[in-house]
Amino acid sequence: MSMTRLDHGAYTIGWVCALSEEMTAAMAMLDTTHDNLPQPPSDYNNYCLGSIGEFNIAIAGLPSGDIGSHSASVVAARMLATFPNLKIGVMVGIGGGVPSKEHDIRLGDIVVSVPANGFGGVVQHDMGKNTKDGGWVRIGSLNGPPSVLKTTISKLRSLHQIRGSKIEFYLSEMVGRYPKLSPQFTRQESYPDILYEPEPEDPKAFQGWKEVERPPRQPHDSTQIHYGLISSGNQVIKSGRVRDEISARLGGVLCFEMEAAGLMNELPCVVVRGICDYADAHKNGLWQEYAAAVAAAYTKELITALPTSILEKHASQETTTMTMLPMIPGHVATAHGQSIDTGPHWIVPFLRNKQFVGREQELSTLRQWSSSKDISHSMAIFGLGGVGKTQIALEFACRSREENPKFSVFWVPATDRLAFEQAYKQIGQILNIPGIDADGADIKQLVKDALGDRSMGPWLMIVDNADDINMVFRQPTNVEVTAPALIDYIPFNPNGSTLITTRNRKVAVKQAANNIIYLEIMGPEDAQKLLEKSVLRQEILSGVDATKELLGILGFLPLAIIHAAAYINENDTTISEYTGLYNDNEIEVMKVLSEDFEVHGRYKTMRDSIATTWLISLSQLTRTNPVAIDYLSFMACVSSHNIPQSLLPRAPSKKQALEAIGALKAYSFIKKREDGPSFDMHPLVHLASKNWLRNEGRLQVWTDQTLLRLVELLPDGGHQNRATWTAYLPHAKYILTSIVAMEGDLQVVILAEKLAKCLYSNGEYNQAYQAYERALELRTKACGMDNRDTLRNRFGMAEALNHQGKCKEAERQHREILELRKKVLGPKDPEVGKSLNYLAQALYDGGKYAEAEQAHRDALVLQNEVLHPEHPSTLTTTSYLAETLRIQGKYEEAEEMHRNLLKTRLRVAGEEYPGTLASMSCLGAAQRDLGNYADAEQSHRRVLNLRIKVLGDRHPHTAITKRWLSDALMHQEKYEEAFRLNQEALQLQIDLLGPKHPNTILTLGNLGDIFFFQGQNDRAVEIYHEVLDRQLHVLGPEHPETLEGMDSLANALYNQGKDAEAKEMHQKVFEARVRILGPQHPKTLATPR
Repeated sequence: MSMTRLDHGAYTIGWVCALSEEMTAAMAMLDTTHDNLPQPPSDYNNYCLGSIGEFNIAIAGLPSGDIGSHSASVVAARMLATFPNLKIGVMVGIGGGVPSKEHDIRLGDIVVSVPANGFGGVVQHDMGKNTKDGGWVRIGSLNGPPSVLKTTISKLRSLHQIRGSKIEFYLSEMVGRYPKLSPQFTRQESYPDILYEPEPEDPKAFQGWKEVERPPRQPHDSTQIHYGLISSGNQVIKSGRVRDEISARLGGVLCFEMEAAGLMNELPCVVVRGICDYADAHKNGLWQEYAAAVAAAYTKELITALPTSILEKHASQETTTMTMLPMIPGHVATAHGQSIDTGPHWIVPFLRNKQFVGREQELSTLRQWSSSKDISHSMAIFGLGGVGKTQIALEFACRSREENPKFSVFWVPATDRLAFEQAYKQIGQILNIPGIDADGADIKQLVKDALGDRSMGPWLMIVDNADDINMVFRQPTNVEVTAPALIDYIPFNPNGSTLITTRNRKVAVKQAANNIIYLEIMGPEDAQKLLEKSVLRQEILSGVDATKELLGILGFLPLAIIHAAAYINENDTTISEYTGLYNDNEIEVMKVLSEDFEVHGRYKTMRDSIATTWLISLSQLTRTNPVAIDYLSFMACVSSHNIPQSLLPRAPSKKQALEAIGALKAYSFIKKREDGPSFDMHPLVHLASKNWLRNEGRLQVWTDQTLLRLVELLPDGGHQNRATWTAYLPHAKYILTSIVAMEGDLQVVILAEKLAKCLYSNGEYNQAYQAYERALELRTKACGMDNRDTLRNRFGMAEALNHQGKCKEAERQHREILELRKKVLGPKDPEVGKSLNYLAQALYDGGKYAEAEQAHRDALVLQNEVLHPEHPSTLTTTSYLAETLRIQGKYEEAEEMHRNLLKTRLRVAGEEYPGTLASMSCLGAAQRDLGNYADAEQSHRRVLNLRIKVLGDRHPHTAITKRWLSDALMHQEKYEEAFRLNQEALQLQIDLLGPKHPNTILTLGNLGDIFFFQGQNDRAVEIYHEVLDRQLHVLGPEHPETLEGMDSLANALYNQGKDAEAKEMHQKVFEARVRILGPQHPKTLATPR
């Protein structure tokens, strides 16, 4: 290699190594080496100078035998003093890996520091202080890599996914140049790579090292690169247990080493480590040279990927902003701390609208509110979309800044959570808020705290398009809120004002109380001025009548006027030519629009006008993209919200489908959702499109096509692909309520039946009943009453009633259906057995256990005769029979039946089948009755996890499982978790079933039990009284569940010292149980007398 001599200022990258092996690997990666340069007397470092590609690099090693963060810090400080233009650094060498379930780290792998878990990429795990209570808390924080390195790492990761890494190439090149480095610095298959389980904390429990079994890697995948957090400390970690404890405390680290903590706050750098051991008791030196080599090879590839044209600019920015994280618990500032830039700042995504006109009264009101000292500085504008809310907010921002140049303005779109957070992050970055770029940082809270500081200058925050009340505000619930309300992050400061724009009046009132402005459509004069400012050729406005006609058609709505002007400008048309696009028949167009929009009263005036503007775009789209028009026509026939892309009709090609979606988004007819491949269609566009179809005579054609598509995609309920077909349900509901089915139209009937079955499977029993009722009406017209499918719809209605808690009506209907099925289908038809079984369930829910048992047995006899013992219907009947035996106190027999049935169902259908989960749940209930509460807990936990996976966390069956699990926990005195689960179940059942549903009442009773078991008798009595009142009203005085409620209340009254009242109530319970359950029932025997 040629030798070159440069000056100190030519070197822009500093490379630091700790060990001689690391220095060897680093030197071997240089493309060229340079002559040494003179050093200041204070610099004792020994450098190797060279270049990789176009980058000149200074390599320095730590003093031999003197490793650790302090030594690294000294070396970095000296290097920076000697080479004044160093912009970025790399700390490259070996480290101890931290394998986990998330990261399959092996010896010879590479770990690269990137921000994670709220840290900058490297965390010093042993930097802390003792607390007053004898504990220890980690303090301090370290900087992350500079932006140019982070973006380059991102680019490199993408390149690796596309074409793989160049590590093997660079290693081969290294050995070619320096043959003596082989074999030590190359991979040796003879080197063992064994991971052992961590040792136990108690040495006495140690029974020898156990190897962790790991699948072998393919040869082409022998070296993997991992990105995440590196832990740095001043002591070598030689314990698998300690390693994992520290990692868990920090949220998961990938590697341990000893030097990086001393470098991160001196030189903006990235840390690259080759894994040579697992930071446990099995350290050895076999892998050190190769680990150093792969780390150096990765670093060379990283350097070659740096953007040479912008490195100087980015690096200089980084050296001026290198800072500590903010002072929060566990962090401290250093000499490199930064302060918040208090402004003034202008963070607004739009230029001032030169076409803005009017709205002076509204602007004056906003100015008065924002400057008043007597009222809140929270303000809101609400009104129809397109009425000009955003434009007023923008004009107000501009005027506020003009009046006070020290005024900061921050613009935050609230169209979704992502847009909101991105805007907050931009604010945080411009304000220079410490920690804003840290991975995992609470960006919104950091910005709120900063703007809430009174040292900030005057500011205005505009929260635009805050339309979703459930996103903006936290709605009342007893269940823990998973996504914090955005309103919680709106800052408050006497020096600041907040202005929200929204289409939702509730959002405006909740945020701004009386400081709200309802924005109406423009007056004729302001609308005329807006049109004049918006069109380019003023001479076309000379026709007063034509202009008035245009403004009348557009309904004086600003958005419609601007759209019309844009069309006129782009196409260089006249006002008359533009209005002529309505086929010179304004009256007919408006008549059609008015007729169709009448049901949507709040859209009556304004939506008509917008629709007429959109008709022009529809006409253009018809000519340029027929597939887009097909998609739009289809969407007009389904619900406007959350339209899955998979629901759309098939396009001739993927390319045409892509271009059609692109065209619709370009016209803003649809908007892609952030939560998946689906779209929202603006309600006004939806209405206009449907009217347009009707006007074109094609609405029925597209309704029929949409109907067929939904029939094709919607299943007959069940649990398979539930996440997919659940998204289709709102669209099936919409089309069934928006069409008038022709008599005998079987496709409409089939869709209604599929919708009912899916709603039933989803646990939406009220809606399922209505859907079955509609399906019954349609099927009866198509096929008559004496038809198998007609009877199935009646059966579905009865089952939906039973699940609504209306067991008496369900029993009556099931009896009628049973007799009809015997008559129409024959007494041996399998559906007769099904009717017997579900009649028995209605009897069970009504407390008629003996009669229910007999009906189940009759059904089982028939099903065993006409089906087979392992048919799903036969197994379901067996399960119900076992549950009926359990409720009658035959606990051992029921437990054995449920256990055997569960084995069969696991073998036949698998654990995720709903029937299997039902058997599992019933087994848990039987275990509970036998007093095996730990077994019951285990069973119910298994069911809960599977039901959440299969049915979701808002299904009635999931709620029931939470109640059963809560009961098992309560009997084991695990009251805190029992209370939490019971509250979750109770709130869910109130939401889904209503407060007077029998299952809801049972869960409320379970809440009373939790208080009773903890000795909180007063609270228990209060709840038991409420439970009993509901049971008496819903179930009647002699229902077994009512008697259970009376028994619980009597027990609590006894504990309150109200012996006479308790004794009298117990006597009533005993007498009723003898009569209803029998004298030998366990609950009868357990009743105090």
